[in-house]
Amino acid sequence: MAVFQAARLRSTALPAASARVSTPAVRPRGSATAAVRATHGVRPVGLLLAGILIATMLGLAYLTQTLGTNATSSRVDRLQAEKVKLEATLKNQGFQLAGLTEVDLIKASAQKQGFVSLGKPTVLRAP
Repeated sequence: MAVFQAARLRSTALPAASARVSTPAVRPRGSATAAVRATHGVRPVGLLLAGILIATMLGLAYLTQTLGTNATSSRVDRLQAEKVKLEATLKNQGFQLAGLTEVDLIKASAQKQGFVSLGKPTVLRAP
């Protein structure tokens, strides 16, 4: 440090070293009296960044699940609406089919029981 300070140019705004009022006693360079140990702990800034990273990852996972659930639920709703339409169509076709086949079933059942066809209806006119 002393070499570096000696290599600097002195500014003209500062008085020369001889003109200074008093210089504090410079402590001679030596070894440090207290041992400085390196800390292996996590710094608060690191914890803050880790917390932000974890919160962001959890948020993204939540949004991914939510969007997937919404897409699936809208598809399920579409399929349920289609199911209701198909059930209504099936019921309607069942009624039409029953209307066409019931006459034949009733006639066959009546003939088995011994009933006969009456023929053409007779229309009576009033005098």
